[in-house]
Amino acid sequence: MSVKCEGVTVDKDTGTVIEKLTLSCNNAHQRMGMRVHTWPFDDDNTGSTTIEVKGNNAKKWNTNKCQKALKNMFKESNVIKCDPVTETPDCTCQADEMKLITDKVNKANSDKHQLTASCVPSKKNKKKKKRNKSEVWQMHCDLNENGAVDDDELVTKVKVINKKGSCKVKNAPTIKCQKKLNKCFCMDIADNIVNDFADFASGVVPVVTCLEGSEKKDTFMVGAMNKVTGEVCAGKEITVNTNVCDRKLRSIVKTALKKANC
Repeated sequence: MSVKCEGVTVDKDTGTVIEKLTLSCNNAHQRMGMRVHTWPFDDDNTGSTTIEVKGNNAKKWNTNKCQKALKNMFKESNVIKCDPVTETPDCTCQADEMKLITDKVNKANSDKHQLTASCVPSKKNKKKKKRNKSEVWQMHCDLNENGAVDDDELVTKVKVINKKGSCKVKNAPTIKCQKKLNKCFCMDIADNIVNDFADFASGVVPVVTCLEGSEKKDTFMVGAMNKVTGEVCAGKEITVNTNVCDRKLRSIVKTALKKANC
């Protein structure tokens, strides 16, 4: 507990001294899961309150007199107490159970990225919550694994039923959390195609740039570049299935070179 002096006033006529002190629980703003019980602190549970300590003789007022006055104030009815009390958890499903649930909820066909599950505190009272035996979990597709929900990341809530010690999802939504590859799955094939068509058209060479890749599909920007000026033209974004990327890319590159005007 900490004590802060807010000010001292002295009545010159009566000689009365009044000290205003703010008493605060140091653990009032600790992490979730802990609560501060405070008496006679304010109703907002801030863990602090301001009291007035009075003395009859300002001239003889000192630390000992102040301490004695405080003891008399809290001798009978008032109690100051800073109690951290551990609350029961809002969710009872265990981590290993939630891992199985996130795997089931994630409907990505390939390159699955593990969903991050976190308990959403219930606003219902404890008795009603216990009777319902259901809890809400947030599913987050944390692609960059920074722990924060970024603008381009999927996040949704699911209801989990805890029945007879087993946790199951109720009305699971469709969630697809898929890894993003920095390199296209067919990039090596694309490089070979660029080399094969280097002399296909006069004055221009093919340019194939990977935009996004996965095991199933790759997205490229395909165009042509002037050998002299370096100008790129006929650029087009295309997505190809990785099982036919060689045939598909060759056709697209050939068309881009024929239409090139740079």
